Amino acid sequence: MELEIATNGFFGSVTHDLCFGHSELEHLNLEQNQFHGQIPSSISHCSAMDTLDLFGNKFAGNVLDNIGNLSMLRNLVIVGNNFTGIIPPSIGNMSRLLIFQLGVNNFSGKIPPELGKLPILEGVFIHTNQFTGEIPLELGRFLSIGRLYMNYDKLTGEIPPSIFNFSTLQRLGLSGNPLSGKVPSFGES
Repeated sequence: MELEIATNGFFGSVTHDLCFGHSELEHLNLEQNQFHGQIPSSISHCSAMDTLDLFGNKFAGNVLDNIGNLSMLRNLVIVGNNFTGIIPPSIGNMSRLLIFQLGVNNFSGKIPPELGKLPILEGVFIHTNQFTGEIPLELGRFLSIGRLYMNYDKLTGEIPPSIFNFSTLQRLGLSGNPLSGKVPSFGES
């Protein structure tokens, strides 16, 4: 089952029983509306969900700690909302995830090393948040990464050389961070 109600004028919060009795929901696209509030915890019961797209709304609060229960998820798009807090470590359970878009929110804390447990990721967009600390070495485990955007956060330290070893990398965004040290060469590890 798919529910796609993107680019409308819908507002309010999303029903809290969204996936109770609808565990077959595979595709939820609510992008570019005026929804607000938190992601309903019932979403973690959508065991067949392949795509969750909440882009361009007014959702806020923390991302669910148990979002990793969505083990079939391939596309997570929550760009352009007002989410805060950390990316929960359970994200490492989403072994089928291809696209991870969390940019333009207010996430903070460190980038979780658990992202490195998702080797088939093709796109990681965690730019324009408040992430701090160093770029985790575990991100060097990606096998298929094409786009990696960590621009305009507050990342510090050196760029791990493994970031430049991706044969599939087409775009790397690190602008606007107080990074320092030597910029690694491609193929240096």
